[in-house]
Amino acid sequence: MSRESRRSNASPEQGFDQGFDQGFDQVKPGREPMPTGFWPIWTTVLIDMIGFGIALPVLGIYAKDRFGASGLQVGLLGSAYSAAMFLFAPLTGRLSDRVGRKPVLMLSLVGTAVAATMTGFAGSVWMLIVWRFADGATGASYGAASAAIGDLVPPHRRAALIGMLGAAFGIGFTVGPALGSLISWAIGARAPFFFLAGLSAANAIAVLLRVKETKGLAHEQAADLDASGERAGLAVNWKQAGLPALLAISLLTAFGFASFETLFSAFGRDNLALTKNTAGFALATVGIISTVVQGGLIGPVTAKFGQMHLIRWGALFTGVGLAMFAAGNGWALLIPSMIVTAAAMGFMQPSLSAEITNRTDPLKRGAIGGISQSAGSAASVFGPIVGGLLYDNVSHRAPFYLAAALFVVSVIVLSGASRQRVNELSPVAG
Repeated sequence: MSRESRRSNASPEQGFDQGFDQGFDQVKPGREPMPTGFWPIWTTVLIDMIGFGIALPVLGIYAKDRFGASGLQVGLLGSAYSAAMFLFAPLTGRLSDRVGRKPVLMLSLVGTAVAATMTGFAGSVWMLIVWRFADGATGASYGAASAAIGDLVPPHRRAALIGMLGAAFGIGFTVGPALGSLISWAIGARAPFFFLAGLSAANAIAVLLRVKETKGLAHEQAADLDASGERAGLAVNWKQAGLPALLAISLLTAFGFASFETLFSAFGRDNLALTKNTAGFALATVGIISTVVQGGLIGPVTAKFGQMHLIRWGALFTGVGLAMFAAGNGWALLIPSMIVTAAAMGFMQPSLSAEITNRTDPLKRGAIGGISQSAGSAASVFGPIVGGLLYDNVSHRAPFYLAAALFVVSVIVLSGASRQRVNELSPVAG
């Protein structure tokens, strides 16, 4: 069947999927094997998040006990990783477009191994901060990882595999703090960092041996699009592709959710009589539900409803869940609000990442993925600050109503992205 006849018989979203089908077997997502090298890429993202989470329960206490760190120094220690990712994620993403995905993934893992080792040997609190910053700078691997996924598979599979990258985030953030606490208790306060260094070094070897460079596939896809005249809309008129709106949604939703995560325990204690244990259980439940959705359900649901529908309804229902949480006075609303919020976020986030990848010029996937990760890191730094100010000066419920409002605003912003058309194959159906 010719390209033109495929286009005439396909919906816009299906047509865009088919626009990249040269060189791929068009089999339904659930029946296709994982592309070679996917699991080392997945574990790279997992290790980055373990590296972020493993220090959370021990680093502040270690800094205080060993070096007498002040509250400000502990705060700087906590924000150094996210601040570095905010600054360096666009650079590492762009670097992956130029030199390749594999070198950047290797840089991330080797950088984490070195930074974690030096954190364990640090002789002052300021060196702890420096090496924590270095870990965040080299750990900004998501742009390269998501670009590699975009290179490896056609658009109809990206939501499922990017969802699995999201599951790696959830697993890493859940496992990291638990590992940090357990290893610190069993061996010593510096041991979690040496464990992380060994884990990173081992995965760097796996990436070296098992991951093939994928940048050439991006060039092949770009050449196919050039031959049909379709790449011009992606490469030159990126605003027409709706990317600014989608990146704005990424920032808004990450900002709102970071505020929710940070203030959840305080709100639960002050308004719902939650203890540390019950608050931790509730947040862990959110992570588990979101991980299950991203790791297993997102593929078939995307195939049935399409990415734009999942972004729209996922954002809307996340806003509903956050508003329910803010309005609640007990477990009657707490439990359903947690379920709704976790499931909706699990569907929305990988769909949004996949949509951004699908609308990006194949030769700029790393850069755009890095910008998206940078936006998330900025939200992690500033969202809790704004939420905390509202919590102290307006009301305890204000940060959560603001977070809910940001998700609803995202639905409105999405309508602008939905109206954009790059060309006849633009993936904006739904």
